[in-house]
Amino acid sequence: MYAELLAFFTAVHNKDAELCCDIVDTEANLHFDEGELVFSLVGLHQTLSQQPDFPALGYAEFRRRLYASRLNSDLAVMGAQIVVMASSGKVDSSLYRLTQLPTSIR
Repeated sequence: MYAELLAFFTAVHNKDAELCCDIVDTEANLHFDEGELVFSLVGLHQTLSQQPDFPALGYAEFRRRLYASRLNSDLAVMGAQIVVMASSGKVDSSLYRLTQLPTSIR
């Protein structure tokens, strides 16, 4: 799952036009704002589950693996990070954003 997840965020970060057009789903809380991906974990799981190469995982297992991963560390190598954009106090309904790292941190 991790390789597919990192590949997904790498493609979005690199502005892969085909992928970016295919993934917008406002009902699943997955959209672009000022060129950056905004998503809920539930929306991310729903979208990735529809990708042919993504393993079939229930939401709870997906979330557990996501939080146990080194995703932000690997994204930082490319100059990106995932941040909490709007906290609802619950990880399942909060919104997250894939954004550029400030150049002073790179």
